Amino acid sequence: MQLRFGIMCLGLFISSCDQKPVHSKDSASPDASSTPPAVTKTQRAKAEKTVLSEESLRESLSALEKLPSLEEREAAIASLAWDHAEENRNLALEVMDRLAVNRPERERLIEHFAMRFAEQDLDRAIVWARGLKSPEEISIALGRISLVMAATDPSRAAHLISESGMKGRQFDVAVVQIIQRWAAKNPAETAAWVQLFEPSTARTAGIQQTLSLWAKTDGLAAVAWIKSLTDESLRKDATQAMADFILAQPQATQHEWAGKTTPEIESEILSRENK
Repeated sequence: MQLRFGIMCLGLFISSCDQKPVHSKDSASPDASSTPPAVTKTQRAKAEKTVLSEESLRESLSALEKLPSLEEREAAIASLAWDHAEENRNLALEVMDRLAVNRPERERLIEHFAMRFAEQDLDRAIVWARGLKSPEEISIALGRISLVMAATDPSRAAHLISESGMKGRQFDVAVVQIIQRWAAKNPAETAAWVQLFEPSTARTAGIQQTLSLWAKTDGLAAVAWIKSLTDESLRKDATQAMADFILAQPQATQHEWAGKTTPEIESEILSRENK
């Protein structure tokens, strides 16, 4: 009931802004007898969409903030922010700021704005992200910005997410996407970055992605990097990743790798073939 009240309030404000002008016969153009151009579906949709004025939006927001249920209130305010996310971004941000910190509705809007800001100006996007209200929100925004940055400067993107405080699956996904771009340009630098990670899903996935790209362009250099590793768990991850890559190749290509890897890689391949 309360949500319907909020939506009705919002509808009244929209209706008040959507009054169509009345034209008299005298105002007809000299060419009124000619057939008017056809109006496309897209044009009708644009004409029918009404964006609230700043004053009307704030009045609607005030009405929605009076909804007693937190879930309904957050959903209604988030919907209002999404409605203005493209046409009036500053107002949409102001609406978003009324949402509770670390709520899913607010975090989804942060992800959206972070990507849009990054597409326009990476440095300003980072400043905006660092000004958010909680460490979790800052890391979410920086993570999204890093994905945009990775398209042109994957090295900088990698360092950005390393400093962002991102954790869990979101960090893992960002790592893989950055590595896909960085390893294609400089696999040695990518491997050196991944090597700094603590043992984790992100490190394992990062090594697999790096070596799968590196081995295609310079397999001997990839093997040399694996040989240089002194950390036992890191070397194990790299050995398994290289075995994965070789076993995924056609049989003829697998034979070409014989004698070109390490005893550990050859043993890993043999153990899997015997299973």
